[in-house]
Amino acid sequence: MNNLNWNAPGPGHWALDRSHVNRPATLISQHVQEYGTARGTRRMFEELGAPLDALDFRFVNGMVYSRVRPLIRPDSPATSLPPKPLLRAMIRLHPEMRRRARSATVTTATRPWRRIAQEWSAPGGLRDQCTDSNLALQNVDRAALSDGQSIDHALQVIEHAKEMWVRHFWLHGYDLSPIGVLLFSTQQWGIAHADVIPLLEGASPSTSGPESVLRRIREAVDASGRTPSTLDEMRDISEAIAADIDAFLQRRGALVFSRYDIDGLCLWEAPEVLFATIMAARDDSDRQRSAEVALARRIDAVRARVPADARPDFDQALEEARAAMDLRDDNGPHTLEWPLGLMRLAMLDIGRRLVAKGLLDRATDALELGVDEITAELFDGGGPGATELRRRAIW
Repeated sequence: MNNLNWNAPGPGHWALDRSHVNRPATLISQHVQEYGTARGTRRMFEELGAPLDALDFRFVNGMVYSRVRPLIRPDSPATSLPPKPLLRAMIRLHPEMRRRARSATVTTATRPWRRIAQEWSAPGGLRDQCTDSNLALQNVDRAALSDGQSIDHALQVIEHAKEMWVRHFWLHGYDLSPIGVLLFSTQQWGIAHADVIPLLEGASPSTSGPESVLRRIREAVDASGRTPSTLDEMRDISEAIAADIDAFLQRRGALVFSRYDIDGLCLWEAPEVLFATIMAARDDSDRQRSAEVALARRIDAVRARVPADARPDFDQALEEARAAMDLRDDNGPHTLEWPLGLMRLAMLDIGRRLVAKGLLDRATDALELGVDEITAELFDGGGPGATELRRRAIW
């Protein structure tokens, strides 16, 4: 570790980003993030008319550094901004800046996040498309694959994760923009963000939906008169309870929940977590009704602080921000956490095969492989050994 070099990964200003990756990332995760972040944000910035090229992720010794790429001369060495008159002239005269300005005008007029939020939640829409593609890979019988097929499957899952990462950051333009519009507008009226953010409470069916399923399971357990101590004991109470647990895990079991990387655990691997969550579920309908009343009062109180002639704008901004919350809360699970879990499962399958051949001691060592190392030669001892992979796991 003392010999690590911490050189900037390229021109421009780079900042350590610990919001999602707070320890060195696996090589596979690095590959996916570097591929998808810039592509997704570039598409989103272009569509919405932002005067930016992309958000770029690069890794130095496994830690992620981010940089906003400017639209003009993005790969030039970092310098101070030009004088404001020159900057204004560049914005007026640069062809792409002019095009972005036109796109931004269309964005503010048409508010496309409403359409994307509807397309996300509609039957057969964007969310269902993500679900179907995730399930198709999840339902592969990995144990029935040959060694060569297990390699092909892992590479297919990685390609899927890369495209989902692109989609994740593209969607962020449509799940965060209306929230940003609300916060910016209310700030202009002298209202603090801390007073506005609570107005988004309870707006996400993707959060409340799974909670209702877990409450139903808990109610069935209570009605049985039995007190299980494990998830398996809970399953044994009735076929209906077992079916509800299986249905929940079909959509949630492969999601990583402990960190945004393939060395994080999937819910399938932590039955005690799901068991504890079910046992903690309670009928909170009274609390929900009280929360709805309190929310209405908070909205009225904030609305009263908005200038009278701007209240229709406030109403629209709040409605659109609340409508986007379901997309915001469901985006990550479908486009990041589920694909990450699928990559983990595929790599653990390869790891178990390597353990069976005496080439690794632990299946989890395979999580440290680089994408270019995932080849059939692994099964002939042609890949990095256990010592090297464990070194990578430490840093």
